[in-house]
Amino acid sequence: MGEFYAMEFDAWDEGTAGLTLEEEAAYLRICHQIYRRKQAIPNNEKLLCSLWRCHQNKARPLLQRLLDKGKITINSDGKITNGRAEKELDVRETLRRRRADAGHTGGIRSGDARRKSLENNSSNEAKRSTGQD
Repeated sequence: MGEFYAMEFDAWDEGTAGLTLEEEAAYLRICHQIYRRKQAIPNNEKLLCSLWRCHQNKARPLLQRLLDKGKITINSDGKITNGRAEKELDVRETLRRRRADAGHTGGIRSGDARRKSLENNSSNEAKRSTGQD
């Protein structure tokens, strides 16, 4: 199954109320790319034309309107980004790392507990718990 990201519909509708339908679609496609790539996207005219399925004469002013309206920004690396998407990706990565660490720690503790159960049981119980007769 592919990845997904949560969208708060009310927040989206409120946040895009001042955009034209064309601007909203362009903004949504940028957000999709940021989430898909898990990072800011290149500020590349060819990429934007492809992403928005339009000519550069339409892409340039569309990009500028989204920048002027504060929906996207150009970061210090010259890439297109969105503050909320960056924040959500950071939260997602932090959660992924915590879960990976917890799984690793849980696996170690589980193995230790199984080894200790053999030490703490009487010899008959230990043999039975390992499948030996």
